[in-house]
Amino acid sequence: QVLIKDLRNRYGAHKLLWGTDIPNVERFCTYRQCLDYVLKHCDFLTAKDQELVLGGNAAELCGITAQ
Repeated sequence: QVLIKDLRNRYGAHKLLWGTDIPNVERFCTYRQCLDYVLKHCDFLTAKDQELVLGGNAAELCGITAQ
């Protein structure tokens, strides 16, 4: 959490992408647990920050827009 908070403070949520490192991470936790880490335990992230980090930024990078 400290690292994520520091990166958000330094660069902004609009510069961060969330990833799981699957299949390697599955040795330690499930996909859902990885996602919950951001959703439930990074309380310093606003709802907008979460939206950006968990897919909004990746969509923008790929040129995907909501309809």
